[in-house]
Amino acid sequence: MKNIKISDRAARFLEAREHSLDDNWATVLDRLIDEFENLKAARAANPSGESPIDATPSGSPVNVPLKISGADEKTHSRVTDLPDVTHSKIESARIQGQNVDTDNWTVVLTKAIEAAMNAPVPMLKSKLRAKIVDGKHPNQKDYYFVQSAGFSFQKLRADSALHNLKVLAEEFSVPVDITVRWNDRADPDLRNQTKRIVLPCRSPEPHPSD
Repeated sequence: MKNIKISDRAARFLEAREHSLDDNWATVLDRLIDEFENLKAARAANPSGESPIDATPSGSPVNVPLKISGADEKTHSRVTDLPDVTHSKIESARIQGQNVDTDNWTVVLTKAIEAAMNAPVPMLKSKLRAKIVDGKHPNQKDYYFVQSAGFSFQKLRADSALHNLKVLAEEFSVPVDITVRWNDRADPDLRNQTKRIVLPCRSPEPHPSD
C-alpha cells in the first residue's frame, strides 16, 4: 500500500463519504474507482449520451434534481451534489408528513426505512448503502435494529444517512423533509446557514415553521 499526501479539501471529501464506522479513506477511494468504472462502462454501452437510470451502484437516478430551500435557494442536478452535512445538526425532520423528534441522522433513516416497508425487504436491503445484518445485532451501540424490517444496520455518518434518505425518497416514495443548520466548521458556502432539504424533488409540503 502506498502513502500519499492530500489537501485538506480532499480529506474532507473522503471523510464525508465514509459510509460506516468500518470505512476508511482507502475503501472510499476503491468505491469511487468502482463507481467511475461502472459509469464509464455504462457510457460505452450507451453512446447516444442519454443518462442511464442505473448508472450508479445504488440505482439512484443520475439526473434527478434536488431542491434545497433556504436563504439562498439552490438546485443540484446530480446525485453526487447532495449538500455536505458533515458539520450540521438536524433542527427538524418529517418522514411521510410525521414529525421525527430527533437530531440523529441514523434515527431519521430508521424511521424512513420503516415507512418504506410496503416494499419487499430484500429490495430495501439491496438499495441501502450500509452494513446490514439480519436480526438484532448484539452491538446495539453501533447498530440500529429496524424491527419491522427484521434487520440491523450499522450507524452511519450524516452524509451517508442523507444519501440513503434520498434513495428511499426516490425509489420507494417516502417523503423526507429536513431542516438542517451548519456550524462554524462547515465549508464556507454552508457555514452557519439553515436550509431545508426536501426529498424527492417536488413542491415541498407546508412546514410548521413556514
